[in-house]
Amino acid sequence: MSNHLSLRLSSSLFVGALLLGPAQSFAQSSASAQAMLEEIVVTARRREESLQSLPMSVAAITSDAMQAQGVYNLMDMSDVVPNISLTEDVRANDTLLYIRGLGGGFSNPAQVFGTAVYIDGHLQVGNLGAFNSTVDVERIEVLRGPQGTLFGRNVTGGAVNIITAKPGPDFDSEITLRAGNYGRADVRGMVNTPITDNLYARFNVGYESYDGYWYNRFLNEDTAGEETKNFGAALRWEPTDNWTIDSRINLMYDRDDDRGNSCYAYPDQDLIDALVADGQDVSGLPGPFADGNGAWGGGAFNGIGRVEFLGRGTTIAAMESCETSRAMGDYVTSQDFDTKSYVDNEWITVDATYDTQEALGPFENFNWQIKGARRYNEYRYLQDRDFTEFKIDGVGMSPFGARGQNRASSEFETLFNADINDRLNMTAGFYWLDDVSKAGDRTCLSRWQAAYDPIADTINGLPDDNIVCALEGQDIFERLPGTAFDGINANHDYVTAKSKALYAHFNYAISEARELSVGGRYTEDTRTLENVEVTIGLDQNGINTCTHGPGDPPSTEMCAPTIVLNRDKVIDNGVYNNERATYDEFTPMVSLTRNLEGG
Repeated sequence: MSNHLSLRLSSSLFVGALLLGPAQSFAQSSASAQAMLEEIVVTARRREESLQSLPMSVAAITSDAMQAQGVYNLMDMSDVVPNISLTEDVRANDTLLYIRGLGGGFSNPAQVFGTAVYIDGHLQVGNLGAFNSTVDVERIEVLRGPQGTLFGRNVTGGAVNIITAKPGPDFDSEITLRAGNYGRADVRGMVNTPITDNLYARFNVGYESYDGYWYNRFLNEDTAGEETKNFGAALRWEPTDNWTIDSRINLMYDRDDDRGNSCYAYPDQDLIDALVADGQDVSGLPGPFADGNGAWGGGAFNGIGRVEFLGRGTTIAAMESCETSRAMGDYVTSQDFDTKSYVDNEWITVDATYDTQEALGPFENFNWQIKGARRYNEYRYLQDRDFTEFKIDGVGMSPFGARGQNRASSEFETLFNADINDRLNMTAGFYWLDDVSKAGDRTCLSRWQAAYDPIADTINGLPDDNIVCALEGQDIFERLPGTAFDGINANHDYVTAKSKALYAHFNYAISEARELSVGGRYTEDTRTLENVEVTIGLDQNGINTCTHGPGDPPSTEMCAPTIVLNRDKVIDNGVYNNERATYDEFTPMVSLTRNLEGG
């Protein structure tokens, strides 16, 4: 949909192009292109190996190849690597990753999927906003199939491992500019510099923006735009010939609109008959259609629509609004919300590697890695799911300026690689993860849990009592009054996951053409889910603190009502979960690979 022009300048290539003649400069460019065809070294098996000789289903793309093929973020990988799909769901930054048809993705932290994204071998918990920019990335590896005996996590479908560029001993710098239609304007920069003989630093910065190609006729503005700011700093210290210590901090902030979308009027005969019987004028509607919908045809549920969200008289107006937008073009909407999807990703990683580079005891070579990471993620969104100017179906976090859905994870891993002889090698390790996600500061949920005694079935020691609190960025669902999903619902949740695993993987070269792999992983996971979901109506004084009138709340905010938790709201007519589950499993694997090139 977007066309763009890129300019990439590096300190070495740019100066060389100025000093050399045209023929020499062209030869240098040809050499750069030739580098894309040279041998690629990957770490898919947690050790450096040639991609061409690796007996696994792995695809890899280097930074040069990414530049040549226009891969500017992870989603672009779907265009150049087979059997992988990286997309966004209805909400921007709500990322979906499928490898060979397995996987998924959703912002709900209670859900776990069979694929994962790693950065330098560190898990990106939840994938939210994980399809980040390829700023200063050395290569991206796509690992198809189960990876649990190599990465220690239950990744059955496969994994994407992003390998960042590491600091080096030589000064280098680079800047990339990109401009395109629909307001595309990107700038990326990198500086690599030595500090001492064995300490090097690398910094990268990026700003990428895009106005979007959708037009909101109700708000009279372009929408579905993107704005990303990122910064990275890395240090590499080589205290001895055997030790390498890498540390990195990454900050990435997405300030995007939600994805553009439009609805359509596609009524069936039953809906037309119902509208006529209700005394409404259907002359401006298309149809009826034999395979039509008995609803307004919004896109919240794959375009099928939900008639139970609608109040009397809204069906005609909503469908006419859909038809007006579609008549203006394919990328026109009339959403009353100024939609947003904001994601903050901050993480720090430390990796220490000891490599003997020679025989050690029974091993021809021995490599020991210690890895640690801390990641913080914050997510806020505002979504209009009916795509019209009516308040039929909206969802978002309220108030928008609060913390929203925030998630913090800590990770530790230690692993060993050893070449036992020229035919047999092994990888073994221990993995630990602590992951905590909550809505806002968890105040409402904590107050309810402190007040409610499930054994005595009392609230603050009484048969019933009111627990009053304010929203802190929780999910709010706004729907039309007088319908099956009347009013406004608020969700308060707290989800934790603790995981640890022991894993081992052995590879034995039977011959030049055949390799046997044997491995296993023991995993123990403990997960908790605590949440309260209630319908919001009158407060404890009988006052409606949130309305559905036009322009109320403003298009930049969801409602911010007073929350009252009591027996009627929670126990009788709401949802309350306080669940804990622990499971453990040993998973073995065996594979036999034949390399057809090996004869």
